[in-house]
Amino acid sequence: EKSILLTLSRYPELNETKINFKEKPLWTTISTKPKITFIFTEEPLSVTMATRPNYNFIFKKKEQIEYNIFIHNEKSENCVAELSLKSQVGVFSHELEHVIDYASMSKMQIVLFGFKYKYSEKFRSDVEKRMDKNAVNRGFGREVYNFTSFVYNNKCVLEEYKEYKKRIYYSPEEILELVEKYENSSKISN
Repeated sequence: EKSILLTLSRYPELNETKINFKEKPLWTTISTKPKITFIFTEEPLSVTMATRPNYNFIFKKKEQIEYNIFIHNEKSENCVAELSLKSQVGVFSHELEHVIDYASMSKMQIVLFGFKYKYSEKFRSDVEKRMDKNAVNRGFGREVYNFTSFVYNNKCVLEEYKEYKKRIYYSPEEILELVEKYENSSKISN
């Protein structure tokens, strides 16, 4: 709760937005290409968090759409219980950037976004990197770095999840580069 409130305090534009934080087991699928066949298979992979408009968004007025941030609650799967406060703030800032992104879309754009996100790994990677960059540019760079570094370096994180993060998201080093650019531009503007 503390990490959620700390993060939300830097998102005043979301004050009137209904966001539900829910715990549940989360899974995504990763496409793997077997060496011998050309058939794509889908394998489940637990993820830390996911953000989506509420299932009934299509029937709501734009300003009434609610958003759900799902938090993976099978702690043995991805070590959520071991995340530092800074890492929690980092991952929540990333998820709140998704809320802002969805809120800028029409309902049809959200539907199309969902299809592209599910079926195009390049699109998914572009989106996730943009959310990280937006969180960095809001001043959460060190927190995003802490979370990413945790995923890359903690032994309790599944290797499959680490590989997924490496393919889809910025590396800790890339995030540090973004942080340095942000901090340097902030110094210049002050």
